Amino acid sequence: MAEIFTITLRSDYGSRFKFHHDGGPLPGDMRVSDENGGSWKFKCTSEGGGWFTISGSGWRNFFNSYSIRDIVILSNQADYEVYTFSVR
Repeated sequence: MAEIFTITLRSDYGSRFKFHHDGGPLPGDMRVSDENGGSWKFKCTSEGGGWFTISGSGWRNFFNSYSIRDIVILSNQADYEVYTFSVR
């Protein structure tokens, strides 16, 4: 699996957050599974220069399911558009 980002959840990430990714384009509607069997759909917007913003009701629901200071890792399988969150 290729890591896209690692973040520590902060209170200001509740409605959206911005991250940098040099691995090429990401889908506008990103479907993500978590390690607990949850499935989420996020809006992923390219801001240019490798910067992206994740937002939407799916992101807010995901964010509210975890705790501030949890570490979230988004990764995907190299040949597939299968995105997975791991939370520590």
